[in-house]
Amino acid sequence: MAKVTFFKTKKNNKYIYSFNKKHILLSNNYFEKFYKADQNKTMHEGNIRNAKENNYYKEKYELLKKVGFFENLSGQDYLCGKINNNVIESELSNLSNLVFEITEKCNLKCTYCFYGENYSQYAKRKQFDLKLKDAYGVLEYLIPKWDSSLNISPEKEIFIGFYGGEPLLNISFIENVVKYIHTVNKNKFKFKFAITTNGVLLNKHINYLVKNNFSLTISIDGNKKNNSYRVFHDGKPSFDHVRNNILLIKKNFPEFFKTNVMLNAVLHDRNNLLEANKYTMKYFGKRLLGNVVNPLL
Repeated sequence: MAKVTFFKTKKNNKYIYSFNKKHILLSNNYFEKFYKADQNKTMHEGNIRNAKENNYYKEKYELLKKVGFFENLSGQDYLCGKINNNVIESELSNLSNLVFEITEKCNLKCTYCFYGENYSQYAKRKQFDLKLKDAYGVLEYLIPKWDSSLNISPEKEIFIGFYGGEPLLNISFIENVVKYIHTVNKNKFKFKFAITTNGVLLNKHINYLVKNNFSLTISIDGNKKNNSYRVFHDGKPSFDHVRNNILLIKKNFPEFFKTNVMLNAVLHDRNNLLEANKYTMKYFGKRLLGNVVNPLL
């Protein structure tokens, strides 16, 4: 059974996929060389012309190897038995994370957006909002399962997430779902709410999010230059607006900011994790979560 596969895009960007870890990482010639040497049980070849770079990627390869990135996927993990009604019932009854994509609308037009025109599989968003009755239908179906003997989780902890588009453009949906859950829960479960936002509307809705103890992930790519792909529909930068909203939360709700707020960056050709982290640590006292994208892919 294959352990990993190397592939590249039409733009010749190289990637590696681990069947064991189910992760895709950026790759290069070094990783392919080290992996082939391991498979052939030969010594890792050095690169005399660029020994420093060679050693850097060798250490990175060895770390990935240590955590099982290059291990075989076991047959038991790959497929064990058949999926039947009982398996599906059990999985649904123990579902601990439910995310609603509540709107396709967004008040930004980020250049690298997955739904943007730079991607070959671009499909124009239709600006739909998720219907509240559909969310209620999902919850009405799941709550009896969560409350059944099939739910073996001792914590009874369930995360409800809201995603978009920009989910705060459909704040009424969020408010109604939260109200519904509070009404039907009767203290049987530990419901926790989470939202991922571009931060533009936080000044209007932060009181509600704090009151309901939301986990809040805000997207910001670092300093003003780092953040320059994140623009409004008229092309104007969103940085100052979002930065001010983050500072507003930090000032007015310091404990909430400390425990409930995370900052997320997309890594691209106008920033890097070190530079972006330096900015967010200085002004917000928080490190970034990071996702890599090639905006010209």
